[in-house]
Amino acid sequence: MDSQDATARELPLFYHVRLRPASEEAVLGDDMRERFRQVVEQIAGREGFEVVVMSAGANFVQFILGNLGARDLDALVSTIKQETARGILAGWPMLAHFAPEGDFWDEGFLYTCHNAATIEAALDYIKRHGDVDLFGPPDAP
Repeated sequence: MDSQDATARELPLFYHVRLRPASEEAVLGDDMRERFRQVVEQIAGREGFEVVVMSAGANFVQFILGNLGARDLDALVSTIKQETARGILAGWPMLAHFAPEGDFWDEGFLYTCHNAATIEAALDYIKRHGDVDLFGPPDAP
């Protein structure tokens, strides 16, 4: 292994995750997006990972997670989807018809992985593709 490979492995990894509601008709209002933010912050505090930035539109949420350590990204996103769905459906029970099985979020999720050298590109993407920046302007990590 050359020194460039070793350096790349030492850089912290960040994960840009994007979720969509299962129903194309579901619209995430400002209050719902705020509830999503609150639940994700609670999970991050409990699990000890970092939410670098988060934004949302009417039919998606996206965020960058850092300091995951050895956590399984699939399991973590599954937890985020389950707990945010419960939080949203508890506050807005009229949305239950969009999630009859309790699956408010689409089955899969999209993510990209970045290291410290490429995180700026992900931050720029979120700034350009989010209707609402839930955390205000992010500082570069």
